[in-house]
Amino acid sequence: MWTGSPRRKPSAGCSTPSRSSSESRSGDSALWRAKGCDRICARRSPMTGSKTKAPRVSASAARTAASEERPEKRLFYEYLRRKGLKRTAQRDLILETFLESEKHITSEELYRKVRERDPTVGFTTVYRTLKLLTECGIARSMQLGDRYTHYERGLDEQHHDHLICIECGGVTEFFSQQLENIQAEVVRRHGFQMVDHSLRIWGICRECQRKRASRR
Repeated sequence: MWTGSPRRKPSAGCSTPSRSSSESRSGDSALWRAKGCDRICARRSPMTGSKTKAPRVSASAARTAASEERPEKRLFYEYLRRKGLKRTAQRDLILETFLESEKHITSEELYRKVRERDPTVGFTTVYRTLKLLTECGIARSMQLGDRYTHYERGLDEQHHDHLICIECGGVTEFFSQQLENIQAEVVRRHGFQMVDHSLRIWGICRECQRKRASRR
């Protein structure tokens, strides 16, 4: 038998106030905003000693920025401006491809390399751009004994001479201070004002000599 006191029912005129669902959500939202603000303020507070991280720079953007700083590019763009010519994406590509070349290159070879990256570039554009690069000193043209004109980088390159193999067409660059001194003495002795000079020696390279010997 139940001996406890009976539950008291609320009277009709007295009711317990309750928060509506909208008020509850509003209050919770305000509470979360307050907590979020506290967290943000804590992160920004100088008392925490935390440092703001600098935005990351992608590797491609870094390479592009470094490429833009090359003196050859600055010189070329200034030369185009003086000539009243426009900087174009195709001229940029031809310049970049030429600067990436590690050997003496002909206009035909450069054209093939550029076409691998952009098939829309024509040979005439490559040839004319090479002419501009030569005029402003970025490229240097030379004849190496064949019917083609070869080009090498001309800016900030130490003077050097060439050994040219008549069998494989290989070109070896070399520098000799002793030869430079002899040439300077010859120029001085004859009272000659030298503007430029180039020494090219044709012969057979070591590898081709070995191949010749193995065939005997």
